[in-house]
Amino acid sequence: MSSEKLASAQNVLKGNLAGAWDILSGDQGQSTDLGIARRFGGAAIAYSLRDIGAMNGRVIKVRRPRDDEARDFSAGAVASGGIEQFVIGQDILDLYNKAAHFPGGSTNNYFNTSITLSGAFTISFDVVFTADAFGTNDTRIFQDTSGNDLLTFTANNTCKFRVGSDVRNFSTLSTALELYRKYSMIFSRDGSGNYTLTVDGAAVATKSSSDTDDFTINRIGFRSTGALLNININSGQHIFAGDGADNSNWLDTGSGTTANATKVGTVNAFTGQNIDAFVDTWYDQSGNGFHMTQDTNSIQPNIIKDGALLSGIFAPVDTGSASQKVHLESTFDNQDIPDGTTQMTYIVVGENITSVGNGNNKGTIFGSFRGVANYVEGQLGLVVESSNKLGLYNGLTTDANVFQHSDVTTSGDNAVQTNKVIMVGSANNRSVTLFSNDQTQTADFVKNTGGVEDLNLADSSATDSDRSFVRIFAPCRDNSVRSENYSFGTISECILYAGADGVTSLTDIRNDLNSYYQYY
Repeated sequence: MSSEKLASAQNVLKGNLAGAWDILSGDQGQSTDLGIARRFGGAAIAYSLRDIGAMNGRVIKVRRPRDDEARDFSAGAVASGGIEQFVIGQDILDLYNKAAHFPGGSTNNYFNTSITLSGAFTISFDVVFTADAFGTNDTRIFQDTSGNDLLTFTANNTCKFRVGSDVRNFSTLSTALELYRKYSMIFSRDGSGNYTLTVDGAAVATKSSSDTDDFTINRIGFRSTGALLNININSGQHIFAGDGADNSNWLDTGSGTTANATKVGTVNAFTGQNIDAFVDTWYDQSGNGFHMTQDTNSIQPNIIKDGALLSGIFAPVDTGSASQKVHLESTFDNQDIPDGTTQMTYIVVGENITSVGNGNNKGTIFGSFRGVANYVEGQLGLVVESSNKLGLYNGLTTDANVFQHSDVTTSGDNAVQTNKVIMVGSANNRSVTLFSNDQTQTADFVKNTGGVEDLNLADSSATDSDRSFVRIFAPCRDNSVRSENYSFGTISECILYAGADGVTSLTDIRNDLNSYYQYY
């Protein structure tokens, strides 16, 4: 929450609810303000990772992919590392820059050694799999020079190994493994040739055999995606700490014949590569309940990317041909704007925002579009246009009051792609003011035909076919029409004020933004 103080609490029955007894600290202290989402007449909708109106409540729901569990977080929990603990876990965070990351795939990236084991043996190791899925090319552990996958997990409950030229399959693992988890494993063979796989102290699979052939290890981490470390062979005969990605981290410090491992290809320090988390819900902090959601996992924005918490929600560029793009959608639309509204204020805080597609209007940053082929019918909100210009549209129905504005450029010092861009767009009848960083430019809205008319911001007579729910990172024309036009980047905050208060309070709003984000 904002740190400004209001009057001390006296009587909660007389309207001073913010100063009521604090059940967390056990006392009745000064109340704080409700943030910019609850000031300046109150926002129509508001989304942020900081507390701008949540009053210590939830601001975001995050889904972790390892088990698809989703959990709510307050702004305080976000700031104190709660999301990282939920998604990654302290045991894996402790490995950052203290382990090697193997990139997996079909390329040659591993540590080379030469160890031959005869008779009974034990091999213990710690592993974190960060591949997209278990498979031969991404979740191997060891291999010999002949290209045999000597120990590999082909599924979350299936492990196979090779001795000589013969493939052995463990029984189905009694406990299925999960990606993005740290495991301590032991692969062992007894004196009779029987094999056991132990995970975190429990035997999860066995294989009866009478093998006597040697077991040879030449490549460590070959075609493994994730971290592999703390390798101990035969109770100290060979020990590899693996606490980094340099050869010095892979010296054999065991008591047997030295078999130092040397790096082949590209192996980097482990920093959580491939560990991601996604936004299920971005809660509306205006108090109006228009939460931004995305139920389809494959098009949810990131909040953690490659093991790091982002400054906002992130939508990537789509390198495929999917008809649906990454975005969030609310149930707020033009019919939720009061009739007669002639002034609206949009706020977007983001980084590296740009777009792809054809035509002038490429993608929405924060706003809505009807599912029609015409670029400008039914548009509302901030968009990225051709040449990365920033546009603000306010045509909400199929009538003639559709406005297009393309005079405010965002090149040079004002480039939308630069870091920590604060964009405040305020529509006041015919003019718009756009702020990018500490720069100010103004321009008239221009109707698509070239004329200038007053804005028609709300129309209660609009039919359901005219309705278009507000989105963040929406495609230009829903997901079926003009879906190739969309925006991407990182957004930390979005607020919409419907009415004059947001326009008249622009200076105070900008000061609040700058106080937190320090963009000038």
